Amino acid sequence: MLSMPNNTAFPDGFVVTDSLDALRDYAAKDDVKVKMKPGTYLLDEASDHHFIRASQDRVINSEVRDCVAAGFNIGNGDVVENCRANARYAEALSCPYSRSQGARVDLAILDSRGGLANTILATINGEGHKVRLHTSNAAFVPAGFSIEMATRKGYAYYQKGGQAARDITLHNDTPARIVGP
Repeated sequence: MLSMPNNTAFPDGFVVTDSLDALRDYAAKDDVKVKMKPGTYLLDEASDHHFIRASQDRVINSEVRDCVAAGFNIGNGDVVENCRANARYAEALSCPYSRSQGARVDLAILDSRGGLANTILATINGEGHKVRLHTSNAAFVPAGFSIEMATRKGYAYYQKGGQAARDITLHNDTPARIVGP
């Protein structure tokens, strides 16, 4: 587990081999913000790229590949801008929290072919999010992949209660079908 002080930036090529999470911040104060330097973050197969706090975090020009829990896991007001992720083993984007609000995402989907046990490109719950998913090659998103809204699938499986997705602006420039509201 990593604890990151205010405005800490991780260097390019930062590798985490934690058996639970890749970049997770359990800061004691919700006003501590995290920023990522542009780069590629190579995660072990048991990792995911997390920002799960009440404060708003910003990730710019970063790439995450081959995660088994979620590529980018976002919540309240988080910004994922000009980033890239694949969905070989788990969804590239997860917003599993029904009470999360106002996240902004611009995520390019990398080659997700050849993975195992996953057919979800993204899960989106919450309210007022603005999400753009796109890819440079439609073949990177395997046939049958979906974007699940108001769901408990994928990483959202662990959320209790009913899931909701309200006032979501979704620009899906991938061949994945949208399921839900």
